[in-house]
Amino acid sequence: MTISQICFNLFGKYKTANFMVTGTYSSRAAIEARKNGKVNIVYDSSSSDYTRLADSGSWSVEQNADFFFYVENESMNGFENNNFAFERVPAGQPVVCDMATSFLTRPIDWTKFGVVYAGAYKQCGASPSCNITVVRRDLIGRHAKETPSMLAWDSYMNAPDGLPNTPNTWAIYITGLTVNLMIKQGGLGEMKARSKARSSLLYEYIDASGGFY
Repeated sequence: MTISQICFNLFGKYKTANFMVTGTYSSRAAIEARKNGKVNIVYDSSSSDYTRLADSGSWSVEQNADFFFYVENESMNGFENNNFAFERVPAGQPVVCDMATSFLTRPIDWTKFGVVYAGAYKQCGASPSCNITVVRRDLIGRHAKETPSMLAWDSYMNAPDGLPNTPNTWAIYITGLTVNLMIKQGGLGEMKARSKARSSLLYEYIDASGGFY
C-alpha cells in the first residue's frame, strides 16, 4: 500500500489534500502525493527535528481539501500522534492514516477514519508479509479510470470468490494466527496495557536517572 494507491482509489487526480508532516514517513508521503495533486502542508515539524507538534489552533488547514493525511507513529523519528486533534479536520473530509508501526497496539475508534493502512509484518505478521487496509465502505469505487484493477479496492470487494488474484497466503495465515492469539489474550485493551508496561520500564528508568539521560 502506498499513498499514491490511496490517492487514485479515493479521488484519482485529486485537487488538494491536507498533510501533516511530522517525520520521515509523512514527509515521503507528501512528496509522493504531489504526483497526483496539490498538497497543503497543515504543519511541518522539521524545524524542530520532528520533536514538537504545535497547538492545533495554529495548523493551516485547507477547508475544501479532498482528504486529510497523517502518520500516527513516526518510528524513525521517535514521534507519535497518540492524541490527534480530529476536531481540526473539516466536516466530511476523510481522514487517511498510516498506522504501520502502531496498528493493534491499542483500541481504535474507526468512526474517526476514512482509510487506515498498515504493514502487517510490523505488528501482527511476518516478513515478507501483507498489508492491512481498512476502508470506509462509501469510499470504495471512487478510483480513477486508469487505476490498475489489481490496485482498485472494489476489485477485492466485488470479486466472486473474495479476491481477484492469488495472494500471499502464508503471510495472511500467520497474520490470522497472531490476531487470534491477541484476541485470546484479551484483545487490544490488553495489548495497550502490555505496551505501557514494557515502555514504562525504560521511561521510568530515564526519569529516575537524575538528569543523566
